Amino acid sequence: MAHQMKKKLIARTAALLFPAASHASLFDAVTLSAGWSDDFDTPFRIGLRGDTDSRWFDSGTGYLSANYELALSRFADSERPATAISLSPVLTYNFKTSTRLEPFVEFGIGLSWVSEKNIGQSECGSHFQFEDRLGAGFRIGAHDWTLRYIHYSNAGFEEPNDGLDLVMLNYGYRF
Repeated sequence: MAHQMKKKLIARTAALLFPAASHASLFDAVTLSAGWSDDFDTPFRIGLRGDTDSRWFDSGTGYLSANYELALSRFADSERPATAISLSPVLTYNFKTSTRLEPFVEFGIGLSWVSEKNIGQSECGSHFQFEDRLGAGFRIGAHDWTLRYIHYSNAGFEEPNDGLDLVMLNYGYRF
C-alpha cells in the first residue's frame, strides 16, 4: 500500500512540473540528469529551470548570473527507492569566449523534500534536506551540459545526518 502511495506522489508531482513548463515567465529550460553515487544505484533527475536574465560583475572575462531549478529526482535502491522534490537557486559565472561555446561554473544551495529517511546505506534523519551543488559545464546555443556534484544533508537539524553524495551529468535545453 505504501508503494502505491509513493507512485501516486511521483505521478502527481510530475503532473505539476510539466504543465509549469508552458508558463514562459517562470521556466525557460528543461533539464535531464543521470549520475553515480556510492550510496545507491543510479540517480535520475528531471527539472525545470528559470533564468533571471540578470547580469552582475560583467567584464571582458565573463559575468555572474542567477537561475533557479525545480526538480524531481529518483534515487534507485534495490530495497527502498526514494524520490526528492527540490527548489534550488543557483549562481553561475559565465566565461566569455570568441566562439559560440560558453563555459561556466555554478554553485547553489536549495531546499528538498525526500520521500525516505534512509536511502541505500545513508541515514538522513529527516525528509527535509538541503541540496548543495557545485558544477562546471558549457553552453552552445540552446543546449548546455554540466558535470555536477550534489550533496543532500539536513545540516544537523536531525540525527543521524549521513547525507547523500552524487555526481551527475546534466543536459539542459532552453526553449
